[in-house]
Amino acid sequence: MEQDNIIWKEMSTPPMTNQSEEIRGELEPCKMASYPSLYLELKDKCNPKNFLVPYDKKKVDIANDLYSQLLNSDENDSDVIHILREQATQKLGIVLSTKKLYEELLDYCNPQKFMNPYNHSAIQQANHYYSLIHEYRNQLDKLETLHKDIFRDEALKKYYSDREKEREEEEKNSKRDLIMILIISFVILILAILGNIYLEY
Repeated sequence: MEQDNIIWKEMSTPPMTNQSEEIRGELEPCKMASYPSLYLELKDKCNPKNFLVPYDKKKVDIANDLYSQLLNSDENDSDVIHILREQATQKLGIVLSTKKLYEELLDYCNPQKFMNPYNHSAIQQANHYYSLIHEYRNQLDKLETLHKDIFRDEALKKYYSDREKEREEEEKNSKRDLIMILIISFVILILAILGNIYLEY
């Protein structure tokens, strides 16, 4: 009996291996810093000072040109910013943060959100995208493609649309109930005042 217990204990709690630690590390979310906007991220990463140590003459020249263009660009001009982004990634080899988009997509596609009320199709689609978001967490181009696919997905769009309609209906009913309570309270108040006046006479 004692031997059986030992065998069971060994089987149920296997030792941690280097391979399992590596797998666990791969499943960790991206750890990049998040920036308020692409413009500010490019300003930070294209600053020529980033390429002074170790010194790289070619990259300092490229960064200097891009940095100057950024300073003279409207940060809300998405077309110009995306052109500069392409040049920065290709010519300087900078890696742009995926954190903001990654977290936005994770939140939108969390299967838990489609459990109440339960929706088979929405959960199926959300689960499909959820795994891909994890897989591509540090690949901005793939996350951006996923973003387009996710927000075009009919099952997810319908679920969110239905929930929004329900929320608006609940708000409308709450306002109606509040108005009715105020009207009834006002009527009761008026009747109480009239009753006091009648008793005084």
